Amino acid sequence: MNASLFQSLLNIFPDGESLDASTFYISFWNMEAFIKVDEEDNFQMFLNFEFNLDEKQNLILNKAKQMGLLGFHYYHPISLSSQRVKLRVLQNPKFKTQFVALVSNLDEIQYSIKFLNQCHIDMTMMAIQSLDNINQKHQLI
Repeated sequence: MNASLFQSLLNIFPDGESLDASTFYISFWNMEAFIKVDEEDNFQMFLNFEFNLDEKQNLILNKAKQMGLLGFHYYHPISLSSQRVKLRVLQNPKFKTQFVALVSNLDEIQYSIKFLNQCHIDMTMMAIQSLDNINQKHQLI
């Protein structure tokens, strides 16, 4: 990754860091991204998503699973793709990633990261609210 490209990524994501000559790393509370650049300046974003549930929420989730109280939406695949963001499932052992997104420029990287981060925050908050509702209704803990 050339110095100007690294600086551009750092301007967009000030908390990011270079892991090696071709990889830029960004970490958020619910997601991490590895931006890989090849010799032709093509970008690949390897992404990990986390549902950061606390101990109480994990306990509710596990009890609700055991009792069959979770709605169908807990078991169906979630789509984070949009017309501008296309994700592919990919297990990359080097980055331990779940998904890859192919992007062509810095604007797409910025848009994709912001879009995916916000979608994931929204889904996490909905899941937490749903777990709270299940707990209130069935008094699991």
